[in-house]
Amino acid sequence: MPGVSRETVQPIVLAAGSASRFGSDKLLARTEGRPLLDHVLATVTALARLRGVAQPTVVVGPAHEGRIALARRWPVHILVVRQAGLGDSLRVAARSHRGVALLVCLGDMPWVETRTLQRMLASWWRRPCGIVRPRAARSAAPGPPVLLGREAARALHGLAGDRGLRIPPGHGRVLQLPHDGRDVDVPADLVRR
Repeated sequence: MPGVSRETVQPIVLAAGSASRFGSDKLLARTEGRPLLDHVLATVTALARLRGVAQPTVVVGPAHEGRIALARRWPVHILVVRQAGLGDSLRVAARSHRGVALLVCLGDMPWVETRTLQRMLASWWRRPCGIVRPRAARSAAPGPPVLLGREAARALHGLAGDRGLRIPPGHGRVLQLPHDGRDVDVPADLVRR
């Protein structure tokens, strides 16, 4: 839309978790010929071509040399956090990007497509609100990923440990989208269904 000012959105990829249930570094495990994290980085960096979308930031732990090396192949900022809890990663990312909306994606969700994120952004830019989440066709519950407006992103500043953002049912806008919102927890999850 020419002449319409867009609030900046900062994509964040959370990739600092330990992946203890997987048995090895799951974000480097391959699906469809590439590491999980590579799929996610391809998706979010494609968004950076849109006006109003900042260069993505990837949040990793200091012991994740392989994840850091992979992220360096992409046009992203790398943010290293000392604690690997979900709440810790969200807090550090939000504090590093104050005053902008955040599009939070998970490093273990390789099948979320760029068009899903584009539709979330378009919905939010058309009618800004606190939170936008997709609901996958096969899921009863919405998101992640999640788009948090500036005010909603401030709630992340107080998180710690492994507790993430708790969004009450019915809060924010939920978009019914044809996307695969599955994450990978165990090696059997690496097969796309």
